[in-house]
Formats: sequence, structure tokens, C-alpha cells
Amino acid sequence: MHRDMGYYWFRLAMYVGLSLALGSIYYNIGYKNRSIQVPSIN
Repeated sequence: MHRDMGYYWFRLAMYVGLSLALGSIYYNIGYKNRSIQVPSIN
């Protein structure tokens, strides 16, 4: 079975983009208990 190489490059780019997006969200979150909790909406 031979698959198109563009498919593998597309998947690799999607995984890299997803990891960068999630990494940027959790980059500077801190280690205190207050920073881990979800902020309440008031």
C-alpha cells in the first residue's frame, strides 16, 4: 500500500500547529493552586 506523501506532510503540519496552539495556551500558567483553577465568570 502506497499513500500520497502530501497526506503525511499535511498530518505532520496539523500536529505541529495543534501542539503549538496548546503549548501557547499553557506556556506561562504557573504552578500555584490559584493559577490552575478555572476562573469563574462573574
